[in-house]
Amino acid sequence: NNRGGIPGELLQKFSSLLNSNSIPHFISILDTMNDISSRRIVLSILTEVGRNDVALVAKGLNSRKWYVVRNVVYVLRQIGDKSSVQHLIKIAGHHDKRVRKEVVHALGEMGSDEVLHILKEHMSDEVSSVRIAACKAAGQMGTELSKKVILEQIGSKQFRDKSFAEKKEIFQVLYRWKEKDVIDFLVKIATKRVFFKRVKNNETRAVAMQYLGLLRADNVRQIAERYKNSSNTLLRTQALEILRGN
Repeated sequence: NNRGGIPGELLQKFSSLLNSNSIPHFISILDTMNDISSRRIVLSILTEVGRNDVALVAKGLNSRKWYVVRNVVYVLRQIGDKSSVQHLIKIAGHHDKRVRKEVVHALGEMGSDEVLHILKEHMSDEVSSVRIAACKAAGQMGTELSKKVILEQIGSKQFRDKSFAEKKEIFQVLYRWKEKDVIDFLVKIATKRVFFKRVKNNETRAVAMQYLGLLRADNVRQIAERYKNSSNTLLRTQALEILRGN
């Protein structure tokens, strides 16, 4: 495999000639690099050399440059050492959305339930892409507690006002849990009567119905029958797709 344009075997040989003392130097280089190919090479080297001293790599998280911090988070993700989590938690609230998003990805890959409170906070981030990443990271963990957190998010009043695209992304996370409690939750949302903000609520019901169809829930056709003549285009379209067997 090639990493950063360098054959993996050659990269390993080159990295074996370096020791941990080279880590700060390569991190400092990231501050000045504009060329993507060259930066990938440096990141690949840092990943190989950094396996021997994760704590030293993590010191790069103290940089004032957001792009250096994001690259260091990326390196820690590639190394995959769970000791990185304690360092990542400290910068989870970074001022730059690109760093926050990278941290969320890393916590989803390396963390466990002890970082769920961090991910839950980011589910309310001011930036949609970070919120979505936080939900996906929790889903990637795949625990009962992470499932509970996602269900709470979807069931919250704030969820109703999210964009249709964001709702679809977050509902997709639930698809990994083909379990009765998830199906019951989706049925409750799809059949809930609403009197205010009907357009936004109908978006949520349409997506819930879509995933009931994907999960092949027993009563999804019965629910679709309810909405096949709806005046709301989303609900009607989704209901008809289910009834057609799509």
